[in-house]
Amino acid sequence: MHHCLVVAVDAVVVAKLTYAASSWWGFTTAEDRQRLAAVIRRGIRSGLCDPDHTSLEDLVTDAGDKLFNLILYSALQSPLGR
Repeated sequence: MHHCLVVAVDAVVVAKLTYAASSWWGFTTAEDRQRLAAVIRRGIRSGLCDPDHTSLEDLVTDAGDKLFNLILYSALQSPLGR
């Protein structure tokens, strides 16, 4: 049962926190980012997230990098990009 809750928190809560984050993350203040990261910290404290859960900032950075690479790769594969 516990494992199911951890998976559900990752699938729902973390996904909602990071949804389209690469577009809005740059507009957040340090205080906003602390509040958002506190959600994951509370999840770790309550046992709903793994103790070694990736930080929210790392998740957003990774998502932004993946998006950039996808766009770059798509542009290289496009007939217009050649």
